[in-house]
Amino acid sequence: MHLLKTNIDYSDSRGIISDLVVDELNSATLVTFEVGAVRGNHVHHQTTQWKFIISGSLVLATLSKSGELVEHVGKMGELWVCYPGEPHAMRALEKTSILVLTKGPRAGKDYDSDTEKITIR
Repeated sequence: MHLLKTNIDYSDSRGIISDLVVDELNSATLVTFEVGAVRGNHVHHQTTQWKFIISGSLVLATLSKSGELVEHVGKMGELWVCYPGEPHAMRALEKTSILVLTKGPRAGKDYDSDTEKITIR
C-alpha cells in the first residue's frame, strides 16, 4: 500500500474541505476493527482501493513484487491506496475505523468476485 498526500482544497473559519479521491468510484464502505483484528489477506486483480483512516491506527502490510513483506503503521487522517495486483492485509493496533473507497468489481454482491485469498499475516 502507498501513503498518499491529501490536499486541503478549501479552508475557512468553519474548517476544511479536502477531496480525498477525485475519480469515478463504485463504492464507499465503512470498515471497523477491534484491537488485534486482521482484515484483508487477499489480492484484487482489477480493483483499486483507497483507505482513509477515520480513527485509530493499524499495521498495513503488503508484499513487494519480489515477495518481501513491507509494513507501515497507518494513523488517523492518513489516506492509503492499494492498486490491482497488490497483496494486502491490515491489523488494528487499537480500535479503528476506516473508509474504503473502491473502483472496480469489489462491492456488494460482487464482494468476492475480484478477491483471491492469501495469507500475509
